[in-house]
Amino acid sequence: MATRGMSVALPAGAENPRVAGEWNGFDLATATPLVVGSGGKAEGEVKVAPGLHGYKVIYDQGGQTNWVLDPGQGR
Repeated sequence: MATRGMSVALPAGAENPRVAGEWNGFDLATATPLVVGSGGKAEGEVKVAPGLHGYKVIYDQGGQTNWVLDPGQGR
């Protein structure tokens, strides 16, 4: 397993950021929490096997839970 760091820009008003992906079956209950750092970016680390992995960034905003592709990735 390798530790992968990530930094994701969040929209204004986004709360409770986390990430879920193929490594946890996209399960919201076990999604990895992200910490909002300076500049409004959510940051964190996940342990995954080497290779490419599908994932989504999750955050709450306006009473809804939003699942989005990482806007910083071009794939």
